[in-house]
Amino acid sequence: MSSRRTHTKSRTGCINCKRRKVKCDEARPACFHCKRHGVPCSLSSSNAIESPIDPGHSIHSAHLPNLTPSTPGSIDSPTDPNLFVNLGHPSPSDQMAPFPPQELWTRDCELMHHYCTVTSRTLSVREDMIHVWNVAIPRLGYQSPFVMHGILALAAAHKAYLIPASRRIYLPLADYHQTLGSEGYRHQLQTFDLSNWMPVFGFASVVVLHMLTLPTRMENHALEAPLTNLLELANLLRGIKTTLQPIIPRVVRTEFAPVVYGVWLFESDEKSAP
Repeated sequence: MSSRRTHTKSRTGCINCKRRKVKCDEARPACFHCKRHGVPCSLSSSNAIESPIDPGHSIHSAHLPNLTPSTPGSIDSPTDPNLFVNLGHPSPSDQMAPFPPQELWTRDCELMHHYCTVTSRTLSVREDMIHVWNVAIPRLGYQSPFVMHGILALAAAHKAYLIPASRRIYLPLADYHQTLGSEGYRHQLQTFDLSNWMPVFGFASVVVLHMLTLPTRMENHALEAPLTNLLELANLLRGIKTTLQPIIPRVVRTEFAPVVYGVWLFESDEKSAP
């Protein structure tokens, strides 16, 4: 009987590795995974990666967001930001941010402008669906930060595709906002019901589009493990649709109806919708 190989657990790994639930080698000034993905590592006091990224490596990780509902007390559960302010420490989101706060704010304004003027108008040729992407979804983002993170992640991925020379700027932004958006979505699922369905539906619709940009976010626009990634995508889509199914009859009576029929419902489902 073979013995199971074990390793010593560590609670001092970097924040990015904890969020991705991967083992951190705790190398300084930046761990292996952060250097490979080209994102700031919390193990560095300056939050900057000093080692250059190998041009042969992807500057974006070939993974899809974790949308499984979080549990209270988990490392992915949102934390009161005032706790970090009172303790005089940067919050986890600040530590994983790809830019200093002032520059991040400027970049976010740039991304929101790009989404409203460019990205949202490329998502459909139908005027009713363009209205949803251009007006209704941003309105949700103003009310729900995790939806706004999803919007900014999609805009960043789009800019990285349009401006290849600036991929090292926009892909880390896409990762950053997608991570925070996914965490907010997972937290919201803990209390998901008919009273708060709109933000969940809005983020789920945006995140599907972000998932589909994965090939364009990879170096040479090629997936590292195409079959695995496609299977993961199919499973995620199935899980999201299962989550949304109870609210579909309500959604189709709102301005989001075009997205329901254009993205979420198969032909057999349309017959059951009122």
